[in-house]
Amino acid sequence: MIVKSKSILCIPLIYIIGICSAQEEATHFHVLKGPYLGQKLPGSRPEVFASDIISTEKHAEYDGHFSPDGREFYFTRYSYGNSAKLWATELRGGFWTKPRVLSFMETFPGAESCISPDGKK
Repeated sequence: MIVKSKSILCIPLIYIIGICSAQEEATHFHVLKGPYLGQKLPGSRPEVFASDIISTEKHAEYDGHFSPDGREFYFTRYSYGNSAKLWATELRGGFWTKPRVLSFMETFPGAESCISPDGKK
């Protein structure tokens, strides 16, 4: 009986810790604000794009492009030793979301996406 009540107490504690971690991640991620992922528009000199968020030292990122309305950004991320996957971030409430693997990429490799001019495909 004592063991049972201890495990019941652990579940809410783990749940609360999980919520706090998710909220902390959500609050601390919003570093990219505004159009063009908050980056200055490109000039004549090449520069790293959205360092440590899109462009990382841990992976190889390439083939990035914006949706026609500029509210979504897609790119390919290759993790060494794994297959390439398509990632995306989108502008919500003035801030860019944390980049995520596109859902259909979780089981299939893929790279070098493109989006139709009307943004529907």
